[in-house]
Formats: sequence, structure tokens, C-alpha cells
Amino acid sequence: MTAPAPIPEILYFATRRYDDPVWTSSQQIALALSRVARVLMVEPPLGPRAWLRGGSGEGRLRTIGGLTVLRPSSPVPFAARFRTAEGFSSRLVAAQVRAALSRLAFGDYQTWVISPRHFRLAESARVRTLVYKCDGEVATFPWLGARKAALVREEERLIRSASAIFCTSPSIAERKAALNPNTLLVRLGVDAALYARAMDSDLPVPDDMEKIPEPRIGYVGALDSYKVDFDLIRAVARSHPEWHWVLIGPAGVSDRTDAAELPRLPNLHYLGVRPREEVPRYLKFCSALAVPYRKNDYTANLTTIKMHEYLATGKPVAAVDLPHLRRLAPLVRLASGPDEFAAALAECLAENDASRVALRRALAAGESWEKQAERMLAFIRSVGEKADGRR
Repeated sequence: MTAPAPIPEILYFATRRYDDPVWTSSQQIALALSRVARVLMVEPPLGPRAWLRGGSGEGRLRTIGGLTVLRPSSPVPFAARFRTAEGFSSRLVAAQVRAALSRLAFGDYQTWVISPRHFRLAESARVRTLVYKCDGEVATFPWLGARKAALVREEERLIRSASAIFCTSPSIAERKAALNPNTLLVRLGVDAALYARAMDSDLPVPDDMEKIPEPRIGYVGALDSYKVDFDLIRAVARSHPEWHWVLIGPAGVSDRTDAAELPRLPNLHYLGVRPREEVPRYLKFCSALAVPYRKNDYTANLTTIKMHEYLATGKPVAAVDLPHLRRLAPLVRLASGPDEFAAALAECLAENDASRVALRRALAAGESWEKQAERMLAFIRSVGEKADGRR
């Protein structure tokens, strides 16, 4: 009788805190992995103020479902701006990570990083299997400023060192594979069951949405100007004052976008952050959903988490014509410029085809986070087996 495969152990350096109201693939993948593996998720460290309030961070382990989360802290100021400070901070955080690994009795664990910033932290752990989950092209991140060149070099070192690399974008996967052949395209997933709640006939209209006239155009996500095309939103809102936009999410998550500077028109309604579990209720009462992104070097490589979430609701979707969204046409209506985008929204609002609703939901249902996590773990096993065979 063949012995069952051991349960994987994963040290996972996340780029977002678990309880951050805006969920990204960083939290979603950690949660999905925890259903088939033992996972220690290390959140971004708390800064000097939190250190003074709460000590060194020892004992900040907590369990959420099957996921163990560590919230470390560091007293080092300016760790995100200066390399020397970052190195000192990394050593302090690494000590907290090693203590947590010891408490959990982790043995032959995999180390996953989502950002090149975590590479030195990962090196401080006992790394045998290093995994890089690459969700974007670092060279195009507009918020990195003067540190971009250093992080691009750090990423190349990470790629060459990694046992496996997972990319959400075909173009990024192709470039990373040139440096490391153990690269796999793994698209972003979706919590289809959560977003399918938008089809639930028993959900009531949210109080803060009830007085917003129909038809409503929904957008959910960070309101950052490097990514969201506010000029496009303003132009469409002006040309169609009868359409009311419902925008859910915070401003300035990754850049310095000021909420006070967002376009203000009578038919633009900013509702702020809403709990993830409540978002499907808001989408249920939208007639169409929008992805009004800019066209730039960053979005040229972008595959957005919200697309499958939108599709899981069954609602019609209009999106800016970006390269990696084209595979979803014609279930998603793609457009360039305000006039085309307005026309795409008009088609969405006029749609009356139950079969398209079913097709959108079916497409999303096939892209669960659990499925993507299983694909990645299977790929890591295959890479390990090949390496063992060469020894």
C-alpha cells in the first residue's frame, strides 16, 4: 500500500494583512493553500509606532480557519525607503518568523514570496523550496519611485533562485521563463460561491444604495489614479447623466490618490470600503459592472482579480480593451476611449439574454482559488521529482 503524501508546510510572505478590507490574490491564495496544507502567513510588519505600543510582536500568532497568521513588528523607521534600514528591519522580522516556525514545529517547508522585497527575509529562513508568486511586472510599478531599479535587480536574483515561479499574466510568464524554465501560468481565481450571492433574490438593497437611481454602474476596487482612468469615468458620467456610478473602495491604496480629488458629479457615488462579504449585495443591485482602467505599461500586463468576481455575479461587464482581457470577449464587452466605453455600457444595460448570464457564471466557476492552489502544489511536486531524478 502506498503511503499518503505528507501534508505540505508553507511559509508564506504576504503583501497584505489578512484583515485588510481590500482583498487581493495575496490573501486569497494563502487561504486556499491552507485548505490543503499547513500555512504560516507572515503579514507585512507593523512599524515603529506599533512596536512602542505592543512590544516586539512575540505571540502575535493567530489562527483563522486552517490558516496561521503572524503579524510581526519592527521598530526600524524608514524601512520601506532605505536599503540599510530595510536590512536591519528584515533581520528583526526574520527572528520573529523563526520563532513562529519553531512554535509550529514546521520541518521541510516551502517558502513562498509575493514580492522581491521579501527575498532577503526568505533567505533568512531555512529555504529548500523557494516559490515566487509573481502577480505583476515590477519594472512597471509606478509607486516604487527611486527604489524600482534595485527591486528589479532583486527580482532577477529571486527568479534565478526560485524552485518554481507562478505568473498570472501570459506576457509576464514568458519573460520570467527566459530566466527560469520552472515557470507556470496560473490565472487569478475567484470565490465563485461568494459572488454568486448576487443572484440571491432574498438579498435586500443596501441602505446607502437605496436612494441611488437606476440604472447603476458598479465598480469595486482601489481608486488609484495610476490604474483607474478617472478621465474616462468623468467623460462617460457627463455624457450619460441618467446612469449612476456606484464606486466601492478606498483611494490611494498604492499611490497618493487623494479622495478629495476624485471627480465629483451628481451621478458619481463613492461609497468607500465595504466588507468583502457584503460586496455581492451591492453588485446585485447594479445593472452593469465596469473595469475603467488606464492603458499604460502597468495595465498592459494586468489580469485583474475583479474580472472573475464580476463574471461570477452573472452581470454584464464593460472593460477597457487591455491585452489580457481579450480572451474573455465577447462575454465581456471591450472598448477604447469614452465613446466606445459608453457604447459598451449601453449594450450591457440593454442585454436581456439569460444564456450569457449562465456562460459568465460558468466561466468564473471553473477558476476557483482552490483549483489554482492545487495546480501550483502539483507543479512544485513535479519540479521536485525531476530534481530528485537528476541527483
